[in-house]
Amino acid sequence: MMSIESYKAKLNKFIELCKGQVQFKDFSNQEKDEFEENAIAIFSNNHLDDGEVTNDVAKHFLFLINPRSIKAVDEFYESRNEEGPSSFRKKELLGMR
Repeated sequence: MMSIESYKAKLNKFIELCKGQVQFKDFSNQEKDEFEENAIAIFSNNHLDDGEVTNDVAKHFLFLINPRSIKAVDEFYESRNEEGPSSFRKKELLGMR
């Protein structure tokens, strides 16, 4: 069983790797909070503590973590009066389905 310290270290590494994929400093405080909340949910709901946390892992989940990506995709589908794939997948990955 993984210690709490090891879990936190992996989680923090995952968050930092995700932040490194975007211009995080340019985000609003609300976007930063949402980004970090999404990263925590993705990390725990997908059992990312079981494997190695790498840049590739961060890139794979980034579109579900980055509030700007989520918003852009959802706005496209809303303009077509449809629910976008990111909202379906996000709900599933966040354990909301």
